[in-house]
Amino acid sequence: MHKYELQLELQLRGSAITASPAMRANNFRVVDAARMVPKFDQSHLENYLVSFERISAVNAWPRQYWSAILQTQLTFRRRKPSV
Repeated sequence: MHKYELQLELQLRGSAITASPAMRANNFRVVDAARMVPKFDQSHLENYLVSFERISAVNAWPRQYWSAILQTQLTFRRRKPSV
């Protein structure tokens, strides 16, 4: 878990946008935001969501787009049925 947090911190430092919040809202694109989100790790769902919230807050992404950004990253593998 500590390794995951360190990776997040490094990504947050490298991905900060310098535009004002108003300008970000006018020029916001889900595709660009999705590129800044780390790949989903199914085994650490709670950590992933906390990381996503931090990245979203640091970059001042409009909350109404958060679900669209998450949809681009979340993938779940089905479990094989036990016979």
